[in-house]
Amino acid sequence: MNAYFELNDSFVEKHGNKYLVAHDVADIESIYRLYRQVLSHSERVWLESDLHVEFIKHRWIMDPVVDMKEFFWIKLKSV
Repeated sequence: MNAYFELNDSFVEKHGNKYLVAHDVADIESIYRLYRQVLSHSERVWLESDLHVEFIKHRWIMDPVVDMKEFFWIKLKSV
């Protein structure tokens, strides 16, 4: 699984990029444990598995639906 993070603007100023990716994450608990600081400073976080893409965090919408076109562009922008 891969996790994609969209950072909030205050965190971007420190790190320089709006989108980060964590490759080969074992499970959601690993994301919460290993990427806690990045997760807390993210506006949205996607989890991509072999079968589907889902949000694991979205600050503005309760039950968000993943826009696959937008997600594709975020994958290209992520470092």
